[in-house]
Amino acid sequence: SSLQEHFARKGKIVLFEYERSGPDHAVVFMATASVDGHLIGTGSGGSKKAAAIDAARAALGDS
Repeated sequence: SSLQEHFARKGKIVLFEYERSGPDHAVVFMATASVDGHLIGTGSGGSKKAAAIDAARAALGDS
């Protein structure tokens, strides 16, 4: 992703962590993106991928 490429150029690794909530038929994943232990973005979505994309957009300042 653009976020990972941005930090890779600086020699940093973006770590995504996930939490799942809601019933099986309406699962919501919350993702947090961090670099060197510092939170840089959070996001949510119906899948881990969607939540990670949302968190990356938040970290990059995209709406």
